Amino acid sequence: MRPYKAKKKGTDIWLYGWYTYDDRTDTHFLYVYDKDNNVSHKYIIDPSTVCQQIGLPDNEGNEIYDKQIMESIQYTFAVIWNNEESIYELHRNNGTALADARDMELNRCESIGNTIDNPDFFGSKE
Repeated sequence: MRPYKAKKKGTDIWLYGWYTYDDRTDTHFLYVYDKDNNVSHKYIIDPSTVCQQIGLPDNEGNEIYDKQIMESIQYTFAVIWNNEESIYELHRNNGTALADARDMELNRCESIGNTIDNPDFFGSKE
């Protein structure tokens, strides 16, 4: 299972860790671990900001997460989970699917943001 990131509820602070949901209280949590892999904190998070690591690095070697906006020589696109196909797809800002994330050399692309902090990405013109 891959790690997640999400914003702490009521803030703009990104947290990194393991996601869980408590259906008894309808609460979403992220467990954050210390350097020794021990749980250091349990935070209530905004569920609309949950992003899972996709297992591939960008051009700087940083892990890429779902909803990340990337830029290649030719395109600007977002990494989006397709639940029906169970794959990460690359979507241009007009919403059209560009490719399966596995088919693109994402390690040659630059990470320039995410669709949560840039909600107008899909409404912009490239």
